[in-house]
Amino acid sequence: MASNGASTRAGDAENSLEKIKRQLATGSGRNLLQGPLLKRSETLRKWNERWVILDPTTGRMEYKIRRNEPAVKGTIIFDANSTITISPVNFQ
Repeated sequence: MASNGASTRAGDAENSLEKIKRQLATGSGRNLLQGPLLKRSETLRKWNERWVILDPTTGRMEYKIRRNEPAVKGTIIFDANSTITISPVNFQ
């Protein structure tokens, strides 16, 4: 039986989410999540890569233009009512 790429990506996303939940429950890692994120430009409608750092202890997500960039471009604060959903279509 052939594997469907979309179902594999959805499975990978689910495994990643379970790993994150376990790490959050144990409190391991200050900057638990960090990595590239694609952001769509409002004006030119092209995709730009940003480097994102999520601090689970504060619910703060910061993003920079590049990984080693010292300046933070923006910040998003998540609270107990926030919900994050991974799109199975765009997850890579």
